[in-house]
Amino acid sequence: MLQRWLAVVFLFAACTLPASAEADIVHFGNSIVISEGESAGDLVCFLCSVDAKSPVHGDIVVFGGNLHLKERAGGDVVVFAGDVSLDGDSSIAHDLVIFGGSLHGEESHAIGGDRVIFPPVIFLPILLVIAGIIWVFYLFARWLIRGRQVYYPTPPR
Repeated sequence: MLQRWLAVVFLFAACTLPASAEADIVHFGNSIVISEGESAGDLVCFLCSVDAKSPVHGDIVVFGGNLHLKERAGGDVVVFAGDVSLDGDSSIAHDLVIFGGSLHGEESHAIGGDRVIFPPVIFLPILLVIAGIIWVFYLFARWLIRGRQVYYPTPPR
């Protein structure tokens, strides 16, 4: 009977305790800096950059900013519209995905999983489509304004 209660208590404690002691950090517009001696879990940065000088034990997601990694990233790294710089003994434990950016650093850095890099030229067709849509709306608005104007002929002298 006592063993069952202990098993229930340990199971409850295992389910309620966090998986890691590191804090997850989410920022919007403010850059994330992990100084030496600090640790972090997952990092999510929207319209900002990440400068990790200490190990990151979780995933790193950067949208619209750059990642500067000096230590080990323990999870996946995803960067959208930004560059990744690997310095020193930096490594990525799992996958690296860069969409609309580039990878800077030595090729000898260890990336444990897949490496997928789409260069910034990937945005060119998207920008062309957006520019075309804006041009069509401009022509339509011009037609609406000028097409409804009534032009009266100049009266003869």
